[in-house]
Amino acid sequence: MTKDDLITNAETKMEAATTLANAGKFDDAIYLCGYAVEFLLKAIVYKNQNYSTYPDNTKKYKARNLDNLINLAGIRFYFANQK
Repeated sequence: MTKDDLITNAETKMEAATTLANAGKFDDAIYLCGYAVEFLLKAIVYKNQNYSTYPDNTKKYKARNLDNLINLAGIRFYFANQK
């Protein structure tokens, strides 16, 4: 996937989440928001690591572990003092 693909996927998930939230399907909307966050974190990893495509064929990058993606994206310091 390219960085643009990742961002487009995040936008699509957020649009679907908005539709679900407007219909009162809050659990499903929150679930899709999680996917959007995952795609956006992957886009940051892509940008910061200067990849030509996202390396989602390896376990390290494919994982849906947001904590791991925050580390890979190099943005842990934004969350360091958050409680």
